[in-house]
Amino acid sequence: MPACRPLHEDATTAGHLHAALFGPPPRSLPLNGPVLVAGQATGPLAGGNLTMLAASAGTPTPPRTEGRVLLLEDVGEDPYRLDRALTQLRRTGALYRAAAVVLGDFTDCGPPDQVAAVLRDRLADLGVPVAAGLLAGHGPRQLTVPLGAEAVLDTALHRITLQERSPQ
Repeated sequence: MPACRPLHEDATTAGHLHAALFGPPPRSLPLNGPVLVAGQATGPLAGGNLTMLAASAGTPTPPRTEGRVLLLEDVGEDPYRLDRALTQLRRTGALYRAAAVVLGDFTDCGPPDQVAAVLRDRLADLGVPVAAGLLAGHGPRQLTVPLGAEAVLDTALHRITLQERSPQ
């Protein structure tokens, strides 16, 4: 999103994108939020906007979540809409196939305590690690998240570590 305001107004956002594109890429993404379910999981990073992922369920290109560290974020959706999208992904089994869930920004999605309650209610019983606070999505700071990269979520360390790919 090269036209986004944080890229032009936040040096950390710009620096993170520059490093991801021109190297060396960041090897760690900090998590600055609560841990809903403790644990460690490894898998490719996947996901993105919750509403878009839910909208793709039941289509020829449903969200690929099996064995993945699933990033979820959203913008401008009321808590009841977040609940609906998460419930839809639960019913399709997409959330149950993920290795872990990482929550990014939920910008302008209503009262933060209501958003947190919905996320906790819909995600805490999945049986996988769930952590919040990745600065990714539509907030004032947007770290570059390399979807598809092999990642380790470690809730005890409050971070995602990106694994280097072995030469082929």
